[in-house]
Amino acid sequence: MRRLLLLVGSLSLLGVSCVRQPSPTQPPPPGGIYRSDDHGVSFVQKVALTTGGNLARVTVREVVSVPQEPGTLYLLAAEGVFRTTTAGDLWIRVSIPARQVVSLAIHPVNPRVLLAAVISSGANGRGQILKSLTGGDTWSEIF
Repeated sequence: MRRLLLLVGSLSLLGVSCVRQPSPTQPPPPGGIYRSDDHGVSFVQKVALTTGGNLARVTVREVVSVPQEPGTLYLLAAEGVFRTTTAGDLWIRVSIPARQVVSLAIHPVNPRVLLAAVISSGANGRGQILKSLTGGDTWSEIF
């Protein structure tokens, strides 16, 4: 089990990967993202997707916060990139044309501008730098 802890002001997030299969009649299994609103004393699982389902089984790699927009976070996982604007209450998948996202950077002034270091989804699997001017809704290759 791998763990990742992110502290953002008074908001604490803990990411844990888990390989247990979910049951449709039970709550999500342990894993995914956990949020603490009391400086790490207690954590609550925050894995709900806006489209249904959950992020309990994702392999968390990194959580990137948006300093200009408290509550907006990007989750980089082996299964893709996800965004929340509700401090983790609901997540949505960010569509990005890549096999794997290695790193994500947010512009220090304009949080709608993102740069992503990725491994391309093409047959050669080469490295690319993608840029979004729309907060991750659309992407273009810049390198």
